[in-house]
Amino acid sequence: MSHDFSSVAIVMRPWITEILLDIVCELKRRHGSKIHAYVDNKVDVTYFEKYVEDGTLDSVTFCGHMNTAHEIEVENEQEVLRKARHFETKIGRTINSVSMSRKAYGAPFYLGGYGFPKSKVYKNSSTLQIINGFVNEFEFWEKEFADKSITLMMNGWVSNAVIARANGIPFRRFMETPVGSAAFWVCDEYLQNPMVEHRYNELLDQEFEPINLTSSYASSALGNKNRLKLFGNPLNLLPAYFRLTRDHVYSFLRGRFKAYPWWSEIQYETSLHTEFWKFLYMRKGYKASDLRATPYVYFPLNREPEHTYMMMSPEFLHQLPALASIVRDLPSGFVVGVKEHIAGVGSRSPKFYEQISYFKQTRFLDLVESTFECMRNAEIVATVAGTAGIEASVIGKPVISFGRHALNRFLPHVLEVTDEAQVTKYLSMVANKEIDLEKAKVDGARFHQAVLDVAFDMSDFEWDEDRKIDGKIIGDAVDLLENSVRIIGVGSIPGLTDQHESKAA
Repeated sequence: MSHDFSSVAIVMRPWITEILLDIVCELKRRHGSKIHAYVDNKVDVTYFEKYVEDGTLDSVTFCGHMNTAHEIEVENEQEVLRKARHFETKIGRTINSVSMSRKAYGAPFYLGGYGFPKSKVYKNSSTLQIINGFVNEFEFWEKEFADKSITLMMNGWVSNAVIARANGIPFRRFMETPVGSAAFWVCDEYLQNPMVEHRYNELLDQEFEPINLTSSYASSALGNKNRLKLFGNPLNLLPAYFRLTRDHVYSFLRGRFKAYPWWSEIQYETSLHTEFWKFLYMRKGYKASDLRATPYVYFPLNREPEHTYMMMSPEFLHQLPALASIVRDLPSGFVVGVKEHIAGVGSRSPKFYEQISYFKQTRFLDLVESTFECMRNAEIVATVAGTAGIEASVIGKPVISFGRHALNRFLPHVLEVTDEAQVTKYLSMVANKEIDLEKAKVDGARFHQAVLDVAFDMSDFEWDEDRKIDGKIIGDAVDLLENSVRIIGVGSIPGLTDQHESKAA
């Protein structure tokens, strides 16, 4: 039985506008769907109205309620709190936990990204105004769901996913996979895709050769290359100031919402360039080969802020405590190789690095050292919710995962932390060679194939330049969207557990 695609709500994202429009056109062609677009900047309503006029979209509506939450005076505090608790019960999460996934409002949770620009909307909002903003947002969506008979919600963030699920509406978000140049559809606020485990189980009777990854997924590799080229050259600082200033002036003249003040962004840009210079020329770290004779845990840092990281691991989202627990439980003779994320440079406080260096068991790896060399030479990889954990599991390297919603969480060599007391056992398992590494390589290769089997190829898509792509890719994308909604629906695949049992149990 196919799902009803008659009325689709889609939150537009500017960097993939063209491919999203191609996808909704295909939905219209196949199902006669009504497509209702939503944008969080009022000036974008005017831009997308041309797609309403040509029939691509059926409506376009402003949904950026949190952009103006600080401007609304709350008259009845008790009524707002009553509504807030009603929604918290309905969605199964606190509003605080929803807010931390948004860069503008989640800044206090970015303990490793203290230097990131501070949002003026958060600074100028009271706690009650923030709560009221989310209440208004949830009420808005429930009204839209009812008025437009929405049967599928596409894209958006945590708040969109949780309110859709609470109202029995499937949520799907277009997302690049953590391997290769493919993309797939995740089905919840944790960016999970149960189709991967489902496909993995179907492949259990097939043999696979170990995978030798040499490069990160497409947009990550491109982003790292561009950052090194841009921020590694101090001559690029003045042009960066000019671009920022021009962007702010342009946004002001058009009435386009900007979350971060001009001066805050100028300070951050300065920090990016100076910190990159220090890392590249003054803070030369270890090479992976330098640690070859020493057993080590590879601990790659996540960038902060990073909305995907904050979405995927709300139960455990602080990297320093995770690192401290690893060091605390290290077997004698082991060290921890810590590598900064290229996209994380510039947002950290110097004290962040000092705290890590204060451990005698830590070794900072060079910024430009290949993460694949770092993980291959390591005994195990530890991460909160980083892509390195996915990549390590593909090549058969054991992984300690502090995040509870990782795409690879069902693999036998991925050791999920639900209690910090498990860390010492996991490290002991590695030190005592209790993990079958040959089996892990085969399982990793099977997982890699499972991801590709439930994804569509995006090799023709330039992630730094949104444009239309081959029609076959759009067809494949919609095929997989239909399949995902048909099998998963609002929840998960029957037979797959929602809570993965720990390997240490």
